[in-house]
This record gives sequence, structure tokens and C-alpha cells, in this order.
Amino acid sequence: MGEVLEVRCDDDDERDFAGPPTAGWRVAAGLGIVVVLVLVVSASLFGHGSGRSTRPRVQAAQADPARALALDATKAALAAWGRFATTGDLDSVRPYFAADGPQFARFQDEVDEHHAFGGPVAYAFAAQSLEVGAPLRDGERVVRTAVTVTRPGEYAQRFDWELVVRQDADGGWRVWTVRDRATEPRPGPPGPPTP
Repeated sequence: MGEVLEVRCDDDDERDFAGPPTAGWRVAAGLGIVVVLVLVVSASLFGHGSGRSTRPRVQAAQADPARALALDATKAALAAWGRFATTGDLDSVRPYFAADGPQFARFQDEVDEHHAFGGPVAYAFAAQSLEVGAPLRDGERVVRTAVTVTRPGEYAQRFDWELVVRQDADGGWRVWTVRDRATEPRPGPPGPPTP
């Protein structure tokens, strides 16, 4: 027969592992939950979550009202460009592009060359990720954006542009010129709107 081994413990060292947790375990678990909650709340408050906070953009517009005006002028100019690409009417872009600027001169060249305009629906110029640079000389700002040009029944065209906008004497903002930021030509069908 086998031997029986008996182990005796003092009362101080007895632990019942099958019983309820001790007060120390409750405190440690409570602290762990508090730490996790603090991390989640701070990530939400300080914008470290997966969503984007609009707070910095609103603060930047309030701190620099010219920035917001330059953005609005850029969006309006792109919408006017879509109308011009369909009609060839210089009056549709005149309020949004500087009349003595290089981009307006390109529009005039297109009209003079009898560029093929037309179509029942205007082109839509959609700007994504608009970024306005710091003020430059002569009241200029550079707006960097990716632009997608679409019209029903045609392939979408994508451009990576810098639009230089200038503030004129009456305080309005107009596009001076448009520069293509792409270093390589992009494949795709040719289309009317090109800078």
C-alpha cells in the first residue's frame, strides 16, 4: 500500500482558493477598470480615437478668418470652372478667377481656340482634403487639394492641384493660378478641364 502524506499548515497560512476573492483582489480589479475608463475618456476628449475631431479646424478658421475665406473662394471657383468647361462662357469664371492671372488667360485661350465645350450637364469639381498654407507675399494663399472632375456618362478625372488664391483690393479672394502637383502623368481619357 502507498503511504499517506499529511501536510499541516498554521492557521495564518491557510488559504481557500475555491472561495470568494479577498478584498485585495477587489481593489486591484477596481483600479484596473478605472484605468481603462480614464484611457477611453482621455482618448475621446483629446482626439486620439479613430474618429477625427473638427475642433482644430474650427479653431484655425476662427484664429485666421482669411483662411476660411480662401477656402470658400476656392470651392466657388472650382464650381464655376465646372460650368465654364461645359459652356465656354468666361463670365461664369470671371468673378472667381483673377482677370489678370495665368489661369484666366488659359480659359481665354480655350475659348479663342474654339475648345470643344458642351453637354447637357455641367462638370462637377469635387475637392477633397483641402489644405490652406500660411499667408504668402501679396496676400496670397496656396490651397492644396485633390480634385475629382465628374459628369454623368464620362470617366472621372483626378488631379492633384495647388491653387494660388489672392486677395484683391476689395477684400475678395480669387484664384490666380493652378499648378499640377503630380510628378507623373496620370492615365485616363482626355477631358476638357486641365490647368
